[in-house]
Amino acid sequence: MSSLFQLEDQYILLSQLGDSDDPEDQQAFLDTLEGLIGEIEMKADSYAVVITQFKNQSEAIDAEIKRLRKRKEAVDNSIDRMKARIKEAMELMNKTEIKTDLHTFKIQKNGGKQAMKITADVPDAYTKTIIEPDNDKIRAELEAGEWLPFAELLPRGTQLRIK
Repeated sequence: MSSLFQLEDQYILLSQLGDSDDPEDQQAFLDTLEGLIGEIEMKADSYAVVITQFKNQSEAIDAEIKRLRKRKEAVDNSIDRMKARIKEAMELMNKTEIKTDLHTFKIQKNGGKQAMKITADVPDAYTKTIIEPDNDKIRAELEAGEWLPFAELLPRGTQLRIK
């Protein structure tokens, strides 16, 4: 069986040969075209079966990703709880460092910027304004036929739907 690419090429060549005025050539053209279209339709059905299998695989992978994320979260939470217990015990003993044969445990200050909390309304001098395009307004004007030198609507494109 030919590949879909080969069938497309044959269809293009055949459609270019359909310009003959001879009735026999026309009938041969139509018969061949009908057979070619049938092959393309069968190939499309085969593609649809494979696409369905891939969709099912993709959904199974998504479910496994969700399961593994939950498992990872549980493991990370266990790590955090265990570290918090060690830290609490060290703080209770007023120790900032413990050395064992296998590990060294230290309590140290966090790095990075010091945390802060905003407790009241902030004066304008301590705020910043972020300017960003109003996409809804721009789209509405372009759809209304307005010409804007800084924006344009792009073609919507097409998609294949398989039922």
